[in-house]
Amino acid sequence: MIKIVLVVSFSVLLSACFSMPPRADAWTFWKKKDVVLKADVERAMLECGYSMGADRADSDELRRNYEKYLKESVFFYRCMEKDGFRYTSELGTACEEDQNLFECKLPIEQIPSRDISRRLNGVYCTKFPTAELCKP
Repeated sequence: MIKIVLVVSFSVLLSACFSMPPRADAWTFWKKKDVVLKADVERAMLECGYSMGADRADSDELRRNYEKYLKESVFFYRCMEKDGFRYTSELGTACEEDQNLFECKLPIEQIPSRDISRRLNGVYCTKFPTAELCKP
């Protein structure tokens, strides 16, 4: 009985976490020497594949596509790190949680670099084409 309660509680908590919108201030967790402007950090995030919440998925979709979202998340974090940013949130990254993930073991040379076309053609700029971040 206790196992059932724990599993149900965990499932509810997990679905609640996945259904919450991303923090509006996610950019504040990324630090890089000489980069202080919000727009510069957000541009880097978009160029590394972050969607700024424009592709919010419901909890069912996240559960079905967990591996895809995890892989995209790892590539995003590693792309930012490759560009010289460091993540400062106490929550940590997927690679800090599980260093055995395939994408975490890849040499940095195999991690995609920032790409302006990824920003301009990504989910965010497709949904908000007139946004300041979507200007070339």
